Amino acid sequence: MLIIKQSDFDKIKEQYKDFAAKLDIQDFKFIPISALKGDNVVNRSETMEWYNGPTLLHSLENIPVANDLNHIDFRFAVQTVLRPHTDEYHDYRGYAGRISSGILRIGDQVTALPSQLQSRVKKIHCGDSNLKEAYAPQSISIELEDDIDISRGDMIVKTTNQPQNSQEIDAMICWMGENPMQLNGKYSIQHTTRSGRAIIKEIVYVVDLNELKRIEGRTP
Repeated sequence: MLIIKQSDFDKIKEQYKDFAAKLDIQDFKFIPISALKGDNVVNRSETMEWYNGPTLLHSLENIPVANDLNHIDFRFAVQTVLRPHTDEYHDYRGYAGRISSGILRIGDQVTALPSQLQSRVKKIHCGDSNLKEAYAPQSISIELEDDIDISRGDMIVKTTNQPQNSQEIDAMICWMGENPMQLNGKYSIQHTTRSGRAIIKEIVYVVDLNELKRIEGRTP
């Protein structure tokens, strides 16, 4: 039999709240569980009558993750170009991928990056269905009104809402290499479905994972 006192649970909650205050976390839940005994994992524990919250499984099945999606900035990385070359779809050209953010509707004017070629959305397909609009995180294929040159690795965005193009980026990197990151070192970088080479120009700070403190002027 597993017995957890409410006072002990409250102490642990306060400790984690102090630690989580250093992270950019807006919402978190505390559930007292025992994987060994199954308390509050699927069914409510009979030994913790003081706890009246949801079980772990119920919480996982009802987390509103869609609230974190960006529905403003449409970003669509082309994963493949569909060209069936059949009699039925002789001139078909579709651009397939997964919407990273934003909403797309038939008739929207879009721009292909990096070429800056423009067109309008003719059709939106999701499996065997035709959609009037699509949104993140749906996987779709797009038909455009114009036959423009778009290939795997290109990004389709709305013409009136384009990302900033730059050869320099700021990034938070989780470094897991055996060797330390080197200033001016050359590394591979992955952006959507394209890969390239990058140079580390500056390390602004590192994060102490034990204390979650920023330490400036130190390499990993």
